[in-house]
Amino acid sequence: MAVFGNLTEFPLLEVFGMLERRCGVLRFTRVGRFANLEFHLNNAQLQGLVVDGKVMRDGLMAKNLLVEIANIRDGKFEFQRVPVGSDVLLNDLAISINEVLLRRATLDDEWNNYRENLPDGETRFMLSSQELVWLDGDLQFFWNQAEPLLEYGISAKDLAVRLSLEVKMVQVNLYKLRVLGVIRPARRMQEVSDIRAGNFPGRESRPAPVYIPPVAPQAKPTLVSRLLGALRFFGKPA
Repeated sequence: MAVFGNLTEFPLLEVFGMLERRCGVLRFTRVGRFANLEFHLNNAQLQGLVVDGKVMRDGLMAKNLLVEIANIRDGKFEFQRVPVGSDVLLNDLAISINEVLLRRATLDDEWNNYRENLPDGETRFMLSSQELVWLDGDLQFFWNQAEPLLEYGISAKDLAVRLSLEVKMVQVNLYKLRVLGVIRPARRMQEVSDIRAGNFPGRESRPAPVYIPPVAPQAKPTLVSRLLGALRFFGKPA
């Protein structure tokens, strides 16, 4: 029997909680910027993802997509249960749903803590001349994608479109890179003109700096603790 509903009544966290111990295909229509999404699930693991008819095999891009839609409250869903090992199920990914939802909560906390310091979505950033070394984790992945575009200067909104990321996520990462001195705003009129004309001189690709978390304003009660409680609740055997 199919399970169906809409995100207005059932937030994504609740949907995944209901389906945590099941195996099958969860289909969404008209969620955010996506017309159709298919999540191939097995025991709280994402095994496959189809985006607007195209199979997505990049695990990091799949995680970013899940983070992006986690708070969306508009769109319909339907879950069709299938046997474990069925040929219907894709098996290109191995992503923990709970881990990704915790990442969403962390992003929301960072946004709330840093929001007064985050760059405007239209502000164009360019590389600085600071000496660089390697980053770790999600910020390293973001740097690998964004660094070639930052060579010529780009805004958070344009970068979000180019990388298929949520603007909020891009703004938080640009803030962290700016605190580290890796990037800076294009301040002079000539710099902005050069950026728009695509004439900003390129640099050879360089490793990113060791990441030291920015000092944030005093944190409010976080979503992470509440989400952990919810996940523990959904994880209990029926």
